[in-house]
Amino acid sequence: MTMTPILTRSKLRHLHKILLFALILGLAHCERHKSDREVPKSEEMEKVSVVQSKLGRKIWRLQADRLEFRGDTTWAIDIILTFFDKGGHVASTLFADSGFVIQPQGDMVAYGHVYVISSDSSKLWTDSLAWNSDDEMIRTDAHVRIEDNGRILEGEGLESDAALKRIKIKGEVIGHGEVGERSSTTGR
Repeated sequence: MTMTPILTRSKLRHLHKILLFALILGLAHCERHKSDREVPKSEEMEKVSVVQSKLGRKIWRLQADRLEFRGDTTWAIDIILTFFDKGGHVASTLFADSGFVIQPQGDMVAYGHVYVISSDSSKLWTDSLAWNSDDEMIRTDAHVRIEDNGRILEGEGLESDAALKRIKIKGEVIGHGEVGERSSTTGR
């Protein structure tokens, strides 16, 4: 008596292809759902104002055309950021295309046409600027231009308080005086 195999070699190959295809589809489906879970949900708000305070003292107020909250980072578009001194008075106001705040510490980065004007009318222009909430200082490694009482300073990198009163330019500094004199010096 001869037994005929239930599955022939060609049927086994065909079944193998079907199982392999089903396995690939199953893995792709699992990966798609896995990636959906890994992307944090975000919330958006328009025309908002957010205040950061420390021990009851207002540190800064962020106004933005749009905020997007993603985990511990808040992204902002078209921002106006007002810094306050220890007495609660406006120290300076920053304008920028966009930026982000890392919560809960309140550190932030502004970038894109960053412009700061202090309460005594000193002005700062740069491409990006970071705020450190621990020491309440602003910093950048980008090119800066500062105008104060008819004087213009330009250089690479900056560290300053928010009121632009204690400014340190990190690299070479070029200054333009009130009479148009031009000098070059190092800011170290």
